[in-house]
Amino acid sequence: MVSHERENHFVISTRSYQADVCGKHLITHKPAIHECYGKGCDRMFPTISGMFIHLESGTCPSKITLKDVNAVVAMYTHHNSIIHSDYNKSLAAMLNREDPPDGFPFHCPGFTPGSLCGKRFELFSGLLQHCESRACNHTFGQDDGGLLSFLHKVLYSESALFKLGRLKANVYSRIELVFPEVLRDGEQEHLEALLILLQMLFRKLLDIIENVQSRLKAAISKHINYQILGLSLGHPSNLDAITGRRGDLSALAGEYASITGNEGRIAGPERMNTSEVFVWNIDTGECQLLHLFLEETTAVFEILSLETQPQ
Repeated sequence: MVSHERENHFVISTRSYQADVCGKHLITHKPAIHECYGKGCDRMFPTISGMFIHLESGTCPSKITLKDVNAVVAMYTHHNSIIHSDYNKSLAAMLNREDPPDGFPFHCPGFTPGSLCGKRFELFSGLLQHCESRACNHTFGQDDGGLLSFLHKVLYSESALFKLGRLKANVYSRIELVFPEVLRDGEQEHLEALLILLQMLFRKLLDIIENVQSRLKAAISKHINYQILGLSLGHPSNLDAITGRRGDLSALAGEYASITGNEGRIAGPERMNTSEVFVWNIDTGECQLLHLFLEETTAVFEILSLETQPQ
């Protein structure tokens, strides 16, 4: 530590530094050597925690989100070592990508001198930062079989599979729109017509989605027994009657943009307010704000683009 200070800051001191302060300081000098776990992302990070902050923010081109990180951590065989027992009842919610649990579900399994650490964190990235700072003796190695190795192999594929499965369910389910009480003339009819266009578009995507799903499942089958959580997807009896099921992805993406606009929002009459319009999946019982439904659909198109581009 003294040699680092002499070389970089011209300071010589004999006083004691707290381990976490020294550790955090040294992190600022680390080179960016950690490649993002998300497919299609070329960012490099000096720390694993920095990469997970990036993934939890939802800004990665891979479309991994905070909910995906929490879900896949909860799938890890030894998740109980870092998810506090107070949150055992929240595991199902985490696995199903429901809103993150309030409070501090993650805890450190390491030791400080003379005692168990047990410090708790709201986010997985916070736990990683704590361990990287050398505040206690726990480290997350990247050896095969460990948590980080599991996340590296599974996180992107599992998060992509979940999103593809949700969109696929909208082909096999009855979907309706729920409107506020007051809409201007023509707005309800306009939105309902656009929803029909979207469902027809989803049907054209089926072959592409199913091919990508098969490839992703094969990629992670050695690491996780994957099932689409909460969904039982059988082929509808009238599937053979669906026309135009096959489609070119770029053409379908253009069709989607023409329906929603380049910003992924439903186009319509001027000043139309869609902030209180919900998409209701009658078969699964899920009700979702229209703009969130469209964000998920846009994410699926981006995932399909990543998975179908030449390697």
